Amino acid sequence: MPAPGRALTAPSYVDTDEGLRRLAQRLLGERAIAVDTESNSLFAHRERLCLIQVSSAHGDFLVDPLAIRDLSPLVPVFAGAGIVKVFHDAEYDIIALKRAHPFEFASVFDTKVAAMSLGRHSLGLAAALSEHFGVQLDKRLQRSDWGHRPLSDEQKEYARLDTHYLTELAQRLRTQLIEAGEIHVLEVASECRRLMAQVPPPRTFDPDGYATLRGVESLDPAGRRRLRELFGVRERIAADRDLPPFKVLHNDTLVEIARRAPQSAADLHAVPGLFPKLIERFGGAVLSALRRAERLRPIEDLPRCENDGALRLSPAQRRVHERLRTWRKSAAAARRVDASLVLPRGVLEALATARPRPRDTDGLLACGLLEPWRVAHYGAGILAALG
Repeated sequence: MPAPGRALTAPSYVDTDEGLRRLAQRLLGERAIAVDTESNSLFAHRERLCLIQVSSAHGDFLVDPLAIRDLSPLVPVFAGAGIVKVFHDAEYDIIALKRAHPFEFASVFDTKVAAMSLGRHSLGLAAALSEHFGVQLDKRLQRSDWGHRPLSDEQKEYARLDTHYLTELAQRLRTQLIEAGEIHVLEVASECRRLMAQVPPPRTFDPDGYATLRGVESLDPAGRRRLRELFGVRERIAADRDLPPFKVLHNDTLVEIARRAPQSAADLHAVPGLFPKLIERFGGAVLSALRRAERLRPIEDLPRCENDGALRLSPAQRRVHERLRTWRKSAAAARRVDASLVLPRGVLEALATARPRPRDTDGLLACGLLEPWRVAHYGAGILAALG
């Protein structure tokens, strides 16, 4: 079935400072625009913002932040309360944009969040465009190298389709949210405010991040020591070669090396996932790390990682945290929505550590963690979980 709305014409490629200034002036007159981004996380140690897609009622635009020196013309566009910025799965895009420039956002609408609130099971953009417009997205280019120039015509066409239909999709979903009831409108607006306020986490290497890898619990103390050394060596190699760490050695391979403790190049060949080319490139560094680990003290207890908020809780706080998680799961199942819309993870952790602990709805409001609508809808359940 043919897609409604503006016809598909060739997207405009914007790769100069002057071109971006002209585009920004045009966008300031729009009531709604669609935004998406592409980065090169699969091809670089520290990903970079490689493309900004913008669609309006007047066309599709591909902005090249690798060629443009100054992204500041977009500041009033993203911060303008009178311009709705429509994203699909905005979290990653907003963080990528804020890392590239100190942007602030107002009036964001996330079509994925709306679909979550409406109980959709297929939340990807491809599923939404197929359902609403009969458009089939070719996702093969999703994992292409967006940092390579020039972009192919196929990449440009793929990129523009990520935003071309978004404003129309947002209008349809907003109508459905209103029809579904006030709580749907409120929870989507709340989640969009959270997304707008995100602060990109620091891109620093946590040497204790090995403690989050799958399988680490099965290692003995000496194996944990080996894994920590391997984890650090992989990071240094990845930084030196500008590769994502998983392209040096996969997490599962790191854990298996730590488990087996190979002593020689011949032993490395017996490790699943450690292919001959990897051994040729990194085998010497791996064996050096293992030898170094044998001279260090075994790790009896896994550390608490910088990025895992739940692990920073005391035993008593963890019990409250678990009760809140159990309640949240039940409340989400009853409404058939994602649990994050009932209570965001950060709010859940903050409630588990709140002092004094709220004892009534007035206390929930006074703690400043919950909006009035959330207290009205969920206050009794939250108070029961807090104990």
